[in-house]
Amino acid sequence: MRRSRILLVGCALLILASSARAADTLVGMVESTGEDSVQVMTKAGAVRSVHLDARTGFVKWITQRPWQQDTRVDRRALRAGECVAVELRPDDPAAAKLIRINTEPRGTVWNPCRR
Repeated sequence: MRRSRILLVGCALLILASSARAADTLVGMVESTGEDSVQVMTKAGAVRSVHLDARTGFVKWITQRPWQQDTRVDRRALRAGECVAVELRPDDPAAAKLIRINTEPRGTVWNPCRR
C-alpha cells in the first residue's frame, strides 16, 4: 500500500512538472512579424505577441528524416504562415528565447500546425 502511494505521488509530480514546462512553449502559425515582435496564432485560435531581441535564437524545426540536415536559419525565415514553436524566457514570458521554424509545406503530415 505504501509503495503504491509513493508511486502515485511520483507520477502526479511528473505530470505537474511536464505541464508546467509545456506552458513555456508556444506553438502556432505566424500571423505577422514586426521589427522586434512576432504574432503567433495558436491552434486554440488565440493570437499572442512575443518580443524578439538580439538574444533570440532561430533554428529549423526538423520533423522528418534526414535528422542530420542543417538546422541553421535566421530571422528572415520567420514569415507569415510559417509554423513555429516559440520557447519563452523563464525570466520574461513575453520574450522569445528560441524560435523553431518548421519549413515543411502547409497541410502535410510533417507540419505540426496542419489543420
